[in-house]
Amino acid sequence: MTRKQILEARDVAIYKRLLRVLADYVEDNAGTEYAELLDRAVDKGKQILPKDKHALAILDCVLKGETVPRIIQNLFNFRFSNLPICVKPMFKSGRRIVVASWTRGMHTTDRVKELIDWEGKGQGKWTDLDAKKVTLLDLTKDEKEDK
Repeated sequence: MTRKQILEARDVAIYKRLLRVLADYVEDNAGTEYAELLDRAVDKGKQILPKDKHALAILDCVLKGETVPRIIQNLFNFRFSNLPICVKPMFKSGRRIVVASWTRGMHTTDRVKELIDWEGKGQGKWTDLDAKKVTLLDLTKDEKEDK
């Protein structure tokens, strides 16, 4: 399997999990706005997911909750600063380490739900608050590996 095929397989697994969670939630809570989001997700396919591997890791982490209502709560209400440190999008700004934002078009946000392109407006990128592109730190590396 090539690296691209592995990444695509991960996209599909996350997309399928997102559909399952939304469908389960809509089944128990008919008539909510989540039914419309489920329809959009089905219509647009896995292209609603970001291509960025860190953004996919965040979605993967959030979608692995214990119950469907809790997953929905986390997906739509978590901010990047609420995430576990292993997936929190951080970048270095001078001597400080800061939580990054997600920018798509002219919209900059720090909410997990905005990683998903519900509107079909295109891919986003990691930025600072001024929408300047940043490079995220890899917090999964052990400090001993860097030396």
